[in-house]
Amino acid sequence: MNMRLPLIDRFWPSVVYRLTGRIPWDRLPGADFGPDGRFRIVSVIGSGGSGRVFRAVDSHDNTTIALKMVRGDARRGTLNQNRVCREANIFGRLSHENIAVARSMGWDVVLGRILVIYTESEFIPGYDLEQLLRSSRGSLDLSLVARIALQVCCALEYVHAEGVIHRDLKPTNIMIRVDPNDGSQVVKIIDFGIARHLEQHSGLTRPGEWVGSPGYSAPEQLRGESIDERADVFSFGAVLYELITGRHAFDGSSAREINRAVRASRMRPIRDVRAGVPPQVEQLVEKMLDPDREKRPSLEEVRSCLQTSLLRP
Repeated sequence: MNMRLPLIDRFWPSVVYRLTGRIPWDRLPGADFGPDGRFRIVSVIGSGGSGRVFRAVDSHDNTTIALKMVRGDARRGTLNQNRVCREANIFGRLSHENIAVARSMGWDVVLGRILVIYTESEFIPGYDLEQLLRSSRGSLDLSLVARIALQVCCALEYVHAEGVIHRDLKPTNIMIRVDPNDGSQVVKIIDFGIARHLEQHSGLTRPGEWVGSPGYSAPEQLRGESIDERADVFSFGAVLYELITGRHAFDGSSAREINRAVRASRMRPIRDVRAGVPPQVEQLVEKMLDPDREKRPSLEEVRSCLQTSLLRP
């Protein structure tokens, strides 16, 4: 990583890391990163527990991109590199209007010792569903909910047909791309960082290891069991519940409490939170969030119900 910064800014990140064990992500804007300093980091546009998403410029073609950077574990370097290769293979063959386009993936060592894994994808001008819900205070028109959900449904049907499960569908991983020229809007699913091929059993996730997000991961996912596309249906149901009600489907003061609520299917009925929702839509969401995956509907059933129940002629 080539830090073209003042002297104190070049050495301060290393000092912070040595003292705290944390990467000072906020010090990276303005730096060059990647092979031969290919990416110029501009600003932070998103954050998560283990990394950040930056707006950056790819010097190869001067294109504005989104650069997701996650700290790796040098002790499991081969595993990390295998994850990147796997994700690259998944991304490389996915092409759909409702999926963010991936450009490249790889890893680099920063500050002389920290393994960082990166994903370069298209920069999406717009906002994610969490921002949409916050700005609307949870009062989304049901026809808008249907239009968003139907595009998510199309994207999931496509990736599942390609043998891929997302495993981390949530409001922050669903964006609305706003065209800067005509203002048209398109839903884009992003961040396939923990996606997996349905037929893949490579050991990249250790037995009993849980990956996903509290409140959106299916019960079988929380238990560390083998999962299939029905786990994405559960996550989609949690997102749909939130779009309709403006509230999380499962509440709790900690990740552990939220996961307990998921396992117990402890949530308020939609009719108790928002009036006027067609009963067939409420029943649909309840089935999508059923702890028994055998009882969850197919995406085709989800799409059909949304089209007939929420879209006004």
